[in-house]
Amino acid sequence: MDIETLIALGKYAEAANEARRLGDLGRAQQLYERIWDFRSAADVARERGDRPDLLRLLIDAKDYAEAGRVGESMHAAAPPEQERAAEVYERRRMFAEAAALRERLGQLERARDLYKKGQLPLDVARLDEAAGRVRDAGITLERFLADGPDASEAARAQFALGRILAGFGRHEESVRNLQKAIGAAESLSAVLDAASIPPPLDASSLSRARRLLIVELAALGYREAARALLDPLRAADSRLPPLDAFLAAEQRSFAADSAERLGGRYRVNRLLGSGGMGRVYLARDEFSGRDVAVKVVAAPVDTRSGDGYRRFLREAEIVSSLHHPNIVAVVAAHEELGLLAMEFMAGGTLADRLNAPQSPTAVRAWALDAVSGLEAAHAHGVIHRDLKPANIFFSASGEAKLGDFGVAHLVDLGATQTAGFIGTLAYMAPEQISGAPLTFAADVYALGVTLFQALTGRLPFRGPDFVGQHLGEAAPAPSSIRPELHPAWDALVARTLEKAPADRFASLDELRRGLVAIPVEPPAARAAVVAVEATTEEAPAAERYVITAELEGGLVQATDTRLGREVVIELLPADAPHLAWLRALAKWAGARLQRVLRLERLTDGSVRVVYEALAGKTPRPPRLSVAEHALLVRALAPLHAAGVAHGSVATSIVLEDHGPALLTAGRRPSPTSIEDELSALGELVAR
Repeated sequence: MDIETLIALGKYAEAANEARRLGDLGRAQQLYERIWDFRSAADVARERGDRPDLLRLLIDAKDYAEAGRVGESMHAAAPPEQERAAEVYERRRMFAEAAALRERLGQLERARDLYKKGQLPLDVARLDEAAGRVRDAGITLERFLADGPDASEAARAQFALGRILAGFGRHEESVRNLQKAIGAAESLSAVLDAASIPPPLDASSLSRARRLLIVELAALGYREAARALLDPLRAADSRLPPLDAFLAAEQRSFAADSAERLGGRYRVNRLLGSGGMGRVYLARDEFSGRDVAVKVVAAPVDTRSGDGYRRFLREAEIVSSLHHPNIVAVVAAHEELGLLAMEFMAGGTLADRLNAPQSPTAVRAWALDAVSGLEAAHAHGVIHRDLKPANIFFSASGEAKLGDFGVAHLVDLGATQTAGFIGTLAYMAPEQISGAPLTFAADVYALGVTLFQALTGRLPFRGPDFVGQHLGEAAPAPSSIRPELHPAWDALVARTLEKAPADRFASLDELRRGLVAIPVEPPAARAAVVAVEATTEEAPAAERYVITAELEGGLVQATDTRLGREVVIELLPADAPHLAWLRALAKWAGARLQRVLRLERLTDGSVRVVYEALAGKTPRPPRLSVAEHALLVRALAPLHAAGVAHGSVATSIVLEDHGPALLTAGRRPSPTSIEDELSALGELVAR
């Protein structure tokens, strides 16, 4: 009876047997599958030499032992066969087997996703590390260990995590994980050998773990413990050198393995700047997952570079101890590698912004931040000694911070400056130039020089005889160069530039009060001067501000072509009732309150208000963490101390990368009391 007749009669098994006898193997396999005779269909697939089909049918026949043997053979198969076999495994939800084949095919991202679906975190971490996602790999391993796996799996995870932590310079954590991994491997090896089970760490991995543990112990200063571990290794392998040579060789090997990352941790993006003592790079910290500025100082080769390296070590020591919102923070210090990772200040430096005189409002805003940073440093007995525009940095939100403490002087050392000039001569106080004992007043003088330059666009003493000028000449009044400046600026700057330290401000708090007391807008008598300036230097006004987008509430976003930054602009009538409130916000603005950069009265009498542009998003409804709530309360504190409420905190919160901020643009005062405002802010804390 022919095949078609048998099929018509429903005799599929007989039809399949007949097709197989006649050599029509494809038809036979199809018919066997139709009646779920997967074993017979698998036999036909074997005859056909189709291993992926054979694998599929063995799995469907639940012959997992034979399927496993066929799967093993696929690891040496040609790529097209491996691709088909991987698809079989994926359709059958056998993710681990599919991932192994995808990895052999070089499809690493797909393999990683399959390992994740297959609940194989060690393999996920391994591929993440290979792809440069070292931080993600470390997090995966930490979570895996927190779940309490069995000892053999834990040893593998601890070794991998110890290796990653070593690369990040986390020596203590690395040592703990390596010791656990080695201990588990050694204690289990005899038991597992007797049961013919592979050990948790093979011989090569165990050797690498021991060598890395020696390096990490030495990095922590435990040289004797490191030597005690190295001695048995040297006894077994006479080619291994003594400790110092061993450490040097391992360091070279580590540098080669992590050539794409500084210190094995920082993936370089671009060069930010360079000098005689080293370079500064923008890099991605793969441990924290954020951008940082990494200062790289070359190892000393002569007296000059040795002095520079010692200043680097001092900076690492000093700044690591200073924690303040207006001091550039240290992320990590790696003294043995000559690396210092600092928070990245995306706003650049004050020096970048001095291509023209700054508005008094902008000067006062960063000056108040600088005073706060200096207060924190002085409270720790540290004089900056090199305060200048290039060392005042700005965050993405416009917050000013002090950086580069490489020449900072610890007052309690009681030393005078006898080793020549350290710092920048154009900004040095007379006592710093003459080598007299330094006090905190030296930083006040340098801040005064910087204020003068920012207000007028030039230095108070223009050289070339900076020494003679700082020691013997009186600085001109800022208003003699820029007449529209309020006279209060002349008095404040003159006092900061007094030759005798005792004649300057008695404290930074007194200087702060002087800055706060200066009006934001010029006196009425000088309004005509401002109007003339608006119609001459800035005429037409639109040339300076190029509108890029229209925003809600009559606001526009624009580019300030003079300073090269994005701003938000609001036009108000001359008699706008909330101008006084805006001036108060501008006067008491902190880092997390959107700043009023300029208040300009135009020729038609209207007022143009220029705000900084915030890059974050406004959540609806806002939900704050306890830490974010504390930041906003602190930002509002100066405003509240002056008896002024923001008025609309619940609808003005912006979440930026660095944390929350409050909008000022487009806002209006309300009868809200300060107590009600704080209560409303507290209600936004996520419970």
